[in-house]
Amino acid sequence: MGRTEDKLKRIYYGPEGYWKGVSAIKKLATAARVSEETAKNWLKKQTIWQVYLPVPKYIPRPSFTVNAPNEVHQADLLFLPHDTVRRKTYRYALTVVDIASRYKDAEPITSKDSGEVAEALGKIYKRILKWPKLLQVDSGTEFMGVVTKTLKDHSTKIRRAEAEYHRGQSIVERFNKTLAERLFGYQYWKELEDPSKRNKEWTQRLPQVVAALNNEAARATGMKPKDAIKKKHVEHKSYVRSSRAVFPQEKKNRQCHGPISLWTG
Repeated sequence: MGRTEDKLKRIYYGPEGYWKGVSAIKKLATAARVSEETAKNWLKKQTIWQVYLPVPKYIPRPSFTVNAPNEVHQADLLFLPHDTVRRKTYRYALTVVDIASRYKDAEPITSKDSGEVAEALGKIYKRILKWPKLLQVDSGTEFMGVVTKTLKDHSTKIRRAEAEYHRGQSIVERFNKTLAERLFGYQYWKELEDPSKRNKEWTQRLPQVVAALNNEAARATGMKPKDAIKKKHVEHKSYVRSSRAVFPQEKKNRQCHGPISLWTG
């Protein structure tokens, strides 16, 4: 059983793993080539899986009219624990999402200086994503100055969201949340194994986690972002249908699938 547990741990806490919800049982069983019962029993002991069991989703999500990749992107900064690599201390990740394909990319940066943000955008747009017609950002100063000039040089218009109005940046903020969960999930696991040490590593895992997310089918399109970005036109689902409505007087409870263990293994 020891080898099986090691295999399950390596897969689940790897960049391609960290699945959430009941579907994680089947995915883990398939990846590790074990029975679903074995995968389920192991997951029940994992604090991270129990803590991040998603709440029911009852609110329909509207579709977007942007269907052509690299037309509209959303960008944001994700604050992360300080990670020192080769005498550089990285504090943020610049995150970018293509609206049509849901393709994602991210680049670590050391500060919110607009010059460094512009340089990070240049690195991102030398990869799969290309300079869009429109870039949606928040009203922060990190997207002014050099960033504004750089976007103008590439004929990219910029739209700034209103302060404290997060709906305009909902897609990239959802990516930020998922990205942080994946990165922190690994850190939490390492800290649970050795509580005396605090794990801050994330820059090394960032490309692997982003690649894994681009290899997962997006609910909005039903396609993997890495495949959707190659198309000229991407169809979006109008909404995600719920099984039934939840009335205001009802309480939405989430019960754990089993007793939570504070230790992995």
